[in-house]
Amino acid sequence: MLINLHVKNLALIEETEVDFTDHLNILTGETGAGKSILIGSIQSALGAKIPKDMIRHGCDSALIELIFHTKSQAVQKKMEEFEIPFEDGEIIISRRITNNRVINKVNDISVTIGRLKELSPLLLDLSGQHENQLLLKPQNHLKIIDSYHRSVIAPVKEKTASLYHEYQELQKKLSEQNMGEEQRIREMEFLKYEIQEIEEAQLRPGEDESLETEVPESIPCKRNSF
Repeated sequence: MLINLHVKNLALIEETEVDFTDHLNILTGETGAGKSILIGSIQSALGAKIPKDMIRHGCDSALIELIFHTKSQAVQKKMEEFEIPFEDGEIIISRRITNNRVINKVNDISVTIGRLKELSPLLLDLSGQHENQLLLKPQNHLKIIDSYHRSVIAPVKEKTASLYHEYQELQKKLSEQNMGEEQRIREMEFLKYEIQEIEEAQLRPGEDESLETEVPESIPCKRNSF
């Protein structure tokens, strides 16, 4: 659960702090009041790219800090994997933005952006304004169906995939056999044609030797006079 948000020198915000309770929390205000900046700062703290021009004009750096409290075993396992201290279920994520770099820390331990992105989904899930419209895109339908009741669907999907690959292998073998049969038929037809040619030629034993000894008749040559 997100307990606290602290933002300093980010965009139009000089410094603000928001405490969240364990009930429903709603951010309200007129257009331009800064609601989107607060939500954007949470996204940035969780690993989203932060443009350098987000630093407040006239400041050298900006700071975003989130405080979480969780009893999740998955979070504890990830913290142990990253060798980050994790006591009383409290996690403090901070990102300091300067003109040259962004410094990421979890419980005062510097981490890479990759590790921050691995940890973040275990702490908070952000949904955008039009994400429900993903249902209208056909390319997402199979993903949604596959994710529904995954424990039941996954074994059936794997078995179907295995049977389909088996079908492809059998189809390939059948095709190879059919090609072999077609080749055999073509060779038989060619041999029948050659046999027919030989029979129609009515060759006699020793005919090839007699042909070699035959002297062709002399052909008179006409001389050109110059």
